[in-house]
Amino acid sequence: MMKVAIVTLGRSHLINLARLLDQRADVEVTFYTMMPKSRCRMFGYKGRVVSLLLPIGLGEVIISRIPGINPYKRSALRFRLRRVFDKLVAQCLRRCDVLIGLNGCAVESSKKAAKKYNAITICDQGSSHIKTQDAVHYTYSDAPLSAWNTEYMLKHYDAVKYLMAPSVYVKNSDIGNGIEKERILYNPYGVNLKMFKPAPKPDDKSYDVIMVGSWWKHKGCDMLAEACINRLGVKLLHVGAVVDCVLPDSPLFKHVDFVAERDLPTYYSKAKIFAMPSLDEGYGLVLLQAAACGLILVGSSRTGAPDTAALLGNSPECITIDEPLSVDTIADAIRRGLEIAHSLPEGKRKPYGDKIENISWEAYGDRWYNILEEIVKK
Repeated sequence: MMKVAIVTLGRSHLINLARLLDQRADVEVTFYTMMPKSRCRMFGYKGRVVSLLLPIGLGEVIISRIPGINPYKRSALRFRLRRVFDKLVAQCLRRCDVLIGLNGCAVESSKKAAKKYNAITICDQGSSHIKTQDAVHYTYSDAPLSAWNTEYMLKHYDAVKYLMAPSVYVKNSDIGNGIEKERILYNPYGVNLKMFKPAPKPDDKSYDVIMVGSWWKHKGCDMLAEACINRLGVKLLHVGAVVDCVLPDSPLFKHVDFVAERDLPTYYSKAKIFAMPSLDEGYGLVLLQAAACGLILVGSSRTGAPDTAALLGNSPECITIDEPLSVDTIADAIRRGLEIAHSLPEGKRKPYGDKIENISWEAYGDRWYNILEEIVKK
């Protein structure tokens, strides 16, 4: 029996990994989180839960409600909360053979797992190498980032045996910052294919482009708006929070605040293509959601767009924006995407055929299990 500890502050994609591994007869999972057990059950996970709801969950609520604080300071406070969470997990950590911790959440717990239980430790990277993130940030902003955050993330990399990269971009960012190739594992994310299903081809009154996620420069939203509205004159729909980009004042643009995941398929059905021209991204789970709904994908090489294309059989419906990233290259990729979208037959959009199963959470879980079997044998 392989005992696996999974450590993540909130839900994250790791609740899906916990659920899928725990379904196997030869794996026993313990999930460490600030979520209450009842919420873990909502997402289908039925295994062991160590919930740090009161000390950590309360802290998260307080941080999220502090008025008048900029997003970078709020992020720094959340990182400090992660450190407290990590120390508490280390204190109550049960015996395990493998510990998988979301980046920045499992420094002390990884050290304890390795020292006390001789466990294999893995940092699951939800984003690129922290030095890459910082470098990209300073290309468009002079807002100071927390040196403490960076240092703590680097400590996590040093504390583990392996790092799990969800995309080739993340993997390359690790290598470029001195992480040995032998320490880097690779497994793209998945999506709930029961929730995100092919929708009918939208009519001409629908939106041309949809972007789901935070509206900020890190995701290239300023260039996306310029490309769609001023260069191409196409309709753009944004769903999500607003960070540091001004929302366009144009009849071609529509903004919708953050919505629950279960409501996203309705918005995907309203658009022809999904665009994510991020300057830096771990993967972009929304890419997979959009693909599952049958949208044409347009994403930068700094997202999971190339990885999604590979999983879908090098599909031409997954377009990677040419580098260097610019308004012109984004506009060109969107133009090509719209041409493909218009050529799709009427009815439900299924441009990826049976290959869509490759991006399911079940396929993701199978890949993870095979990786764990291999490294445990070593």
